[in-house]
Amino acid sequence: MTIGHGHHLIQFGGILQRQAADRPDVNTAGFQYSSLSDFLANIPSTVQITFDIPDVNLDNFQIGGYVQDDYKPIPNLTLNLGVRYDIFTVPKSVLVFNRGVDPTRPQLGYGFGPYRPASSPFNGDFNNVQPRVGFAWSLGSTRKTVIRGGAGVFVSPRPMYAGIDNDRQSSAEVPFRSTTSRSTNLAAGLGYPIPPAQFIPTLNKLISDRILSSNIASADAIATNFPDPYSMQWMIGVEHELGFETVLTASYVANRGLKLIANYLGNVPDRLTGVAPDPTFARFLVVNPIDASTYESFQTNLRKRFSRGLLFNVNYTYSSNRSFGAGDVAAYQVRYLTQPNNPRADLGPTPFSQPHIFNETLVYQIPFAQWAGVHGSAARALIGGWQVSEVLSDASGLPLNVTDSASTYSQDRPDSVPGVNAIDSNYRSTLLYLNSAAFARIPIIPASGAQSRPGDLGRDAYRLPPVWNLDASVGKTFAIAEGTHIQFRADFLNALNHTNLGGLVTNINSGSFGRFTSATARNIQLGARIEF
Repeated sequence: MTIGHGHHLIQFGGILQRQAADRPDVNTAGFQYSSLSDFLANIPSTVQITFDIPDVNLDNFQIGGYVQDDYKPIPNLTLNLGVRYDIFTVPKSVLVFNRGVDPTRPQLGYGFGPYRPASSPFNGDFNNVQPRVGFAWSLGSTRKTVIRGGAGVFVSPRPMYAGIDNDRQSSAEVPFRSTTSRSTNLAAGLGYPIPPAQFIPTLNKLISDRILSSNIASADAIATNFPDPYSMQWMIGVEHELGFETVLTASYVANRGLKLIANYLGNVPDRLTGVAPDPTFARFLVVNPIDASTYESFQTNLRKRFSRGLLFNVNYTYSSNRSFGAGDVAAYQVRYLTQPNNPRADLGPTPFSQPHIFNETLVYQIPFAQWAGVHGSAARALIGGWQVSEVLSDASGLPLNVTDSASTYSQDRPDSVPGVNAIDSNYRSTLLYLNSAAFARIPIIPASGAQSRPGDLGRDAYRLPPVWNLDASVGKTFAIAEGTHIQFRADFLNALNHTNLGGLVTNINSGSFGRFTSATARNIQLGARIEF
C-alpha cells in the first residue's frame, strides 16, 4: 500500500510465505587411509557410513512486514526512513534428530545432550528488527550531480538445506552419518568394503561390542541458539551526468555479515592420543552460526544509455572481503574451522573474494549507410543493419587453500617454508603454479591419523592467476516484412583465444600438486533468429 500525503510518500506491506522442500538420500560408504602401509593392510584412518534417508518433507514460514516514509523536506532532497520485521519459523520435519548440550558435560559442546523435539531442533529467532535510512541530494540548479547514501540491517532466512535438512535421520536409533576413527576400525575389524546392505548390521555390531554407545549421536548437530544470519550494510556515492546520455558514478560500499553459518567437526579424536572426547560417540558435523565477514569496496561506473546506435557500460570495483569460514549464509562452500574454539585462526579471504574486478560491455549499430550517404532501399538493405557487441571482463584470481589430505583433521594445512617463493612465475609454460618446496608437511600421528599440530600456513593464503576474457559478436539484420526482421549473427566466446588456466590441485599429497589440469578454449557459434 502506498499513500501520498504532502511531502511524504508512505509505503507499507507484508508477506506470508510457506516454503517446502523434500529429497531422498541414498549413499555408499567412504574410506580414507593415512599411509600406504595402512592402505595395503586395509586399516582405514576413517570409515564414513552415511545411512539412507527416506523421502520426507521439510517446511517453514516467513511472516513479515515493513513501513517506509520517503520524505522530501525540500525539492532537491529526499530522505528515506523505514523499518522491517520478519519471522522465519524453524524448519520442521518428522525426521529431525538434533542433540543439544549435555548439562553434565557442557565443555563438550553441542551434539552430546538429549534430543530436542523434531518440531523444534533449535530455538527460533524473534529479534529481526531491521531499520533502514537513506537520502538522495541533488546539487546545483541543473541537478546533474546527486549524492546518495544509506544504511540498513538486512536479515536472511536460514537455509532449508546446507546445514538444516542435513540433520535428518531415519530414526533416533540410526544416525545420519557415522564416522569412525582408526582405533575403532582396528577394534571392530572395519575395512573396505562395506556394502550398503551391511550398514545397519555394522552399526549394531559396533553397539553390541560396546565400541559405540547405543546412545547414538546425530551426525550433524545444530547449535541450540541458531539466530537468523544478517548483514549491516552502508554506502555513500556521488553520480554526475556528463552529457551525451552518459553518467559517471563513484561509491563506497561496505557491509558486515554476522551470525553466518560455520561448520566444524565435533568429537574429534585428540591429535596425539587418538582418543575422542567421548569414545562412545561417533565424530559428527556441528553447524554453528559463529562465522562473520567484512566487505569494503570502492565502486565506479561509467554508463551510456542507448542512443545514436551506441550503448556502453564500464565498471571497476576494488574490494576487500574476509571471513573466518565460508562467509556465506548457507555455507554452500564448506570450509571447516580448524580450531572451533579460536575461529580467528582461520581468518582469511572468503572463497569468492576478488580484490580487482573490471567489466566493460558495448553495443554499436554501425551506420554504414549513413557514412556512405546511401539512400536507395537495396543498397541500405545490403550495408545497413550491422551491429557489433562485446563483453570484456578482467578480475583477480580466486583464493586457493593448500591442504593436507593425509590428516583426518579435514582442513589441516602444512607449514610454509620461509624464504621460498610459493608461486612459480613460469607457470604458463610449465603449468606448475605452486612450488612444493615452499610447503613443509607436518608429521602424522598414527594414533589419530592427524597432523601433530595445525600448520602455520594461513587459510586461502594464495590466489590463482588473474583471469580475463573477451566475448564478441557481429550481426546483420534484414527487414523481411513490416515489423518482421531476421538477424544472422556470429558469436565468438573467448574471442582472442586467451588461455585461462584452471583445475589447480592444492592437496600437497597429490602427485599433481600445484599443477593446472584444465584451460579455457575459444568457441564460435553461428545463429539466426526472427523478430516479429
